[in-house]
Amino acid sequence: MAIWRKSPKPVDTPVLVVDMLGFSRQIKACGVLELAALSATLDHQYHRFRAKVPFGVMLVTGKRVIGSRDFCTFRLNDMFVLFSERQATDAPHRHLVASVLLQQVLLLEGFIPRGGLGTGAVLRTKDTILGAGFIDAYEAGEKRHERFRNICAIQLSQSFMARMPQSKMSHQLLYFFDGMYFINPCSLTDPEMGAFTPQRILDLLTAAGIDSAKLEATTRFFSEAEDFETAARPGSRSWNFVHAHGGPTGPAK
Repeated sequence: MAIWRKSPKPVDTPVLVVDMLGFSRQIKACGVLELAALSATLDHQYHRFRAKVPFGVMLVTGKRVIGSRDFCTFRLNDMFVLFSERQATDAPHRHLVASVLLQQVLLLEGFIPRGGLGTGAVLRTKDTILGAGFIDAYEAGEKRHERFRNICAIQLSQSFMARMPQSKMSHQLLYFFDGMYFINPCSLTDPEMGAFTPQRILDLLTAAGIDSAKLEATTRFFSEAEDFETAARPGSRSWNFVHAHGGPTGPAK
């Protein structure tokens, strides 16, 4: 007798896509034995990644992280994906928090992270992830305008910004830079990972082997990006941009 299972349904969710720059070269350079060792390293790093996801309920063991359905993770070669199979009103803020923590853990694991945080419909089956939400996040990370391409940071899509609650709590997790919004990786301090500063991040990127173009772009980003306190001041670049263009991304209340 066949056992019928309920078909999965698409869900409208924030989606985080993070690419580990330069890692594909390591994959291409591996032979059979080296690839197995690299896979073991990735498994460890993916465990660290999942252990920092702010699941509502979670159990962390030496080899597994079991979490509630408020977050789902997926790994494809050098790409990590985070989304949700459960709709919630606070999902955008929770994904902002997750994005900060996950960027921090990837930096500590020796990666050069660049990504996008988007939103839209996603359908996950046993073997696939399908939907505009994934594409929106992927394009925010990988199909950026040329002036943002070399910045090693997580950029927010216009669709995500349009849906994000205009609250101080959420805006404190953001950087404003050159007309776009990014995750501020210095906005949260995890007791295990410690405080992050722009200089600490640049040092970690240098140790990970970042090239000169990306280091220069990311250094400029940290030098000129406005955090919440700076952006909230009348006359700041963020203030002037918002009041010139209008829209839903005005000063948070």
